[in-house]
Amino acid sequence: MAPAVKAILTKRADAVKAVAKMRSLELEIKEIEEEHGLKAKRDEVQRLKHNLIGYMQRENKSRLDADVGYLTLVQPTGKSWISTKEEIPKNAPRGQYKSLRAILGKDLWLRVTKRVVNPDALQELVDEGEVTEDELAPAMMEKPHGAYVRFYEGK
Repeated sequence: MAPAVKAILTKRADAVKAVAKMRSLELEIKEIEEEHGLKAKRDEVQRLKHNLIGYMQRENKSRLDADVGYLTLVQPTGKSWISTKEEIPKNAPRGQYKSLRAILGKDLWLRVTKRVVNPDALQELVDEGEVTEDELAPAMMEKPHGAYVRFYEGK
C-alpha cells in the first residue's frame, strides 16, 4: 500500500516534489496501460457506448435489457436564462420563449444583471412580489447535454 500523502502542501519545495511524483506516477500508469492494451480496450468501450446511445435514441428506448444486466439511457439537460431576444432560438415556435429583459423591463433588469443574470437577485424579485415565476417561465430554456448510458448488473 502506498504511504499516506500530506493533505496540505505548505512549502514550495514539497509542492515541486509532489509535481514530480505525480508526473512519475502518471507515466507509470500510462506505461502499464500501453503494456496491457488498456487504451485500446477503453477506446473500444467508448465506441460501443457511442453506438449503443445511437441505437437507443433511434429506437426511442430508455432501457435495454441484456443477459449480463441492463443499460439506461440518460439525457441530461441544463437550464439557462434567455436574457435578450437575440438569444431566442431562430427555429423556436413564435411565442414559446420571451426574453427576461422584455419580461422585467429596464429597472428590474438592471437589478438582476451584471453581464449575466444574477439568479439570487432574480429570486429576490420573486420573493418581493415584483414578478412571478409564471411570468419568468418563458425566459427559461432547457438545452440537452450529451447523452450517456449507465450499466446495471442484474435485472
